Amino acid sequence: MQPKILLLDEPTNGLDRKNTEKLTALLRELSLPILISSHHHGFINELATEIISL
Repeated sequence: MQPKILLLDEPTNGLDRKNTEKLTALLRELSLPILISSHHHGFINELATEIISL
């Protein structure tokens, strides 16, 4: 089963910089639409093509 969209809630919470970079690389490889809820603006800016901020 292949997901059509990935929903992530605070995916970098508790991760150090090295593992955040690994997660970023992995998510780029997936080539899926991703909805991310996060306070980590740098992480979002690395991945996002569109950002909605609340």
